[in-house]
Amino acid sequence: MKTRTLKYISDQKYFVEIKNEDFSDEDNKLIQKFGEPEINVGGLYGEETVPGEAPSPTADWILPNKFIKVKRGFQPFVCFFDKRSFTDAQTRANYLAETIVTRIQSAMSVLRSQQDSYTSESVTNI
Repeated sequence: MKTRTLKYISDQKYFVEIKNEDFSDEDNKLIQKFGEPEINVGGLYGEETVPGEAPSPTADWILPNKFIKVKRGFQPFVCFFDKRSFTDAQTRANYLAETIVTRIQSAMSVLRSQQDSYTSESVTNI
């Protein structure tokens, strides 16, 4: 699986587009068995910190909760910050992109760690 992040500026808006693609056969089988993982692209930003780095100047800002599936919901997922509303729009857009990719990685790790201990066949002679 690949996560592609495209960032660009248009009309003083800092856009982030994130698309998940090229899911492996194994990932698709796990999704079919256990369901498609979803992540919250909203919520609190600033909770996660990078060890050794100063806290982000945009720490503790909130976007409305929005849960989307990691496969169907990222075709692509688009968000932007307007420079006219946020003087730190570029920093926020970068932080949002990094955080969402981290959340996708975490969700896929959880999916990949799941084991199917139920599927089996038994035959009883009567």
